[in-house]
Amino acid sequence: MLSRFCDDPALADGAEPRRVLNEAHHRNANALSYIDVQNVDMDLKRLRSAVERVHEEFRHYRWREPLQETAPDNVVPLTAVAIPAFSVPIVQDIAAFSSQVPSDGSQELSLETLSSQWFDDKSLFYIRRDTMGFTIPAGSIAIVESTPSSPADHELVIGRRGTQAFARRLLRPRNGEGYSLAAEATDPRSGRPTLAFENHELDLHRVVGALFVQTPPPVGREEAVFLDEHPALGRIEVAYRVREDSAVPRVMPGQIILGGAVLTPDQLDAMRNEIVAVTLESGDSILKRIGAPLSGSLPYLRQFETIGGLGASVVIATEQVEGAPDLPVMLNARLVLGVVYDT
Repeated sequence: MLSRFCDDPALADGAEPRRVLNEAHHRNANALSYIDVQNVDMDLKRLRSAVERVHEEFRHYRWREPLQETAPDNVVPLTAVAIPAFSVPIVQDIAAFSSQVPSDGSQELSLETLSSQWFDDKSLFYIRRDTMGFTIPAGSIAIVESTPSSPADHELVIGRRGTQAFARRLLRPRNGEGYSLAAEATDPRSGRPTLAFENHELDLHRVVGALFVQTPPPVGREEAVFLDEHPALGRIEVAYRVREDSAVPRVMPGQIILGGAVLTPDQLDAMRNEIVAVTLESGDSILKRIGAPLSGSLPYLRQFETIGGLGASVVIATEQVEGAPDLPVMLNARLVLGVVYDT
């Protein structure tokens, strides 16, 4: 369509319609007479119709189905994370998750298990910058697929090019040509510019989970830093497929949280800001972040903060004390090491 328009005789060098158009648009339109325009009237009408057809074709091009991206065949996967062998039950409720797991590993209500084999083709990146928002805050660890792929629109990714590593959300245009990596800041005043790339300009690794334990930052200045291993993966004792939405967007319903050790009340202060699953004496169970004690005189009363945008903070008595205020009492608490998005 565009080629036919460009090849129209009225647009050839020296053609009278072309001279009239140039005179009207670029030079002195007042010098044109009625006869000049009348003599090329049919040519101008034909060109106008052709331009409208080209414009319509362009609109169809902009809104057509996305092109199928062909992955290159020379991709080199990252080194998979080193992890001790384990197999843990995926329990059916938070109460079972937060309590002690039977030493023989039996779980009558558990039909699923999570094993270290899930990590056979996964790698780790430390997230240095605030570019993945509340889902994976700065200081957390992203779990990614070791092999680069072509992730879908709006997925979280690690994009690599040489020594550069971007931790962003992938945005694809409707026409499938190129893509952008957008930073999601927890504080909108400190957001980073969106970056645009051609197809295959970066190796894209889909994010499939995260570790939330606090980790000293490794050496480097990039948004994401590759890690060979992480000690938290050797401390997984149990897992739970989340049903609640109180931890959104950090943990979504249907995702699997990874449980570490059961915590005693005197361990909570050293674990401040870590995520825990708490079961109360009333039978209720919650996912919260460990906060500060209310006061030095009442150390057994502690604030447990909300994790995501839903739910609310709550004050909990970490042990039963005679004469204490009428507040929920903690029965069990287990450290949440991270989350697995899909298995």
